[in-house]
Amino acid sequence: MTVSNAPETTADSGGVPEGLDLGKLGDMEGIREIMEHLQKRDWAAMVGAIMTIWKEYFGTPEEKAEIARARKEAKEGQTRRNTREELGRLREGAEGNDEEQAKGGDPELVKDPELPDGREFVLIGDSVANGMHLSFAAGKRPSFIGKDGMTTFQVLDRLKAEKERLTGKKKAIIYCAGNNILGSSADTLVNHMVAMTQICHEAGVPEIIVNTQFPPVPDYKKNIGEDKFAELIEKNEAFRAALLEAHASGRFPPGVRVVDLTKPFSDEAGGMRADFVDSKDSDYLHPWGAYKPALDYMMQTDRANDSKAV
Repeated sequence: MTVSNAPETTADSGGVPEGLDLGKLGDMEGIREIMEHLQKRDWAAMVGAIMTIWKEYFGTPEEKAEIARARKEAKEGQTRRNTREELGRLREGAEGNDEEQAKGGDPELVKDPELPDGREFVLIGDSVANGMHLSFAAGKRPSFIGKDGMTTFQVLDRLKAEKERLTGKKKAIIYCAGNNILGSSADTLVNHMVAMTQICHEAGVPEIIVNTQFPPVPDYKKNIGEDKFAELIEKNEAFRAALLEAHASGRFPPGVRVVDLTKPFSDEAGGMRADFVDSKDSDYLHPWGAYKPALDYMMQTDRANDSKAV
């Protein structure tokens, strides 16, 4: 259908579609689009928006479904853009308070670095933290508190039970949340992280690192689907923002740093960068290729007793 042969009135088209409330047209996304194009005098775009609304109510079931899908994708895309902008502001604020970091910029992500002796460290968390633990050379590996598949609450519970293992450690590295990030709020996850850092601080660990989530391996969408994959990216971003905000507001004890592993390892679509996807990533869930670079990244940003987020 073209503008030249479109019905001139709703009567010509067979009347108003059942369920269409003309009084609510002002709330429709399509109407807002038309008004925006009208204000910009973009006539071609305005006609396109009109035709979209026409199909939305008079089109075939396939056309209606396609328009609904497109509107959903546009809305999700805008949500992700808004989240990225907010995270950018939070990150700029954190870096603005750290002159040394601001001058030096982000440290380089080294593909296969030589890791230091990790025996003075303790890694706390789930299977990803365990993977980091295994990235150190045999005989130089950090202690590991946690277990594969654990949620943040379970890691916290395990840390309470094994807190004596923190004695004498110079650094505690915390990575978890992936097992319950889709089912828990960002506030809940952060509350568990704060509690973990308090236990480490009370045990006398001078430096404590809390990490944001790695971006998901792109092929993981084959396992969980496009929608769930997009939701996972959004949840990771929300968790990242909540951690940075909690740090900026002073909720963590002295000596705690929040290290961002989400942004540096992300590609343009929000998934794991291809150069850090390893052949071991066959389950698309555990980013083996990013473990050693992430640990090196933490060491490069290592400033003892510096409580700035990076």
